[in-house]
Amino acid sequence: MTICFTIHGNQDDPIGNPIPKLRMTGKQSWTPGAQRYAAWKEYVQGIAQPHILAAAIDMPPVDPKKYAASGRYRKPITLKGELRMDIKIHFANEHHADPESIYGSLADSIFLDDKHLRGKIDFCHAKDKKGKVDVILTIMPHGNI
Repeated sequence: MTICFTIHGNQDDPIGNPIPKLRMTGKQSWTPGAQRYAAWKEYVQGIAQPHILAAAIDMPPVDPKKYAASGRYRKPITLKGELRMDIKIHFANEHHADPESIYGSLADSIFLDDKHLRGKIDFCHAKDKKGKVDVILTIMPHGNI
């Protein structure tokens, strides 16, 4: 099964660059940077949610009731060893993070456990200067990715 969606800009700027992964300790979770990262993850989840729920009929490991009720950090996909996420980042300008950090922030937003996640990262600088990320999730029933 393949699920495709596009994340335009970020939560603060509809044409801005995506937000990179933020590494922090528990004490840092209330800093402005941490709050911005949490808002980014909610933004990504809000975009991904309708696409993932629409596919839930054919994807038994996703429980739509649990997903909808899971609160602030809605990470619906919990499969292990059976996932692939390929992304293409269209950077709005040269003021952007490294592509691997963007991949990490998307994985943090969507997956409960991303240690077995595999995929490809591609990027370019958008000619129209509008930042976006095209995401393709591939889920195989028996880990044959």
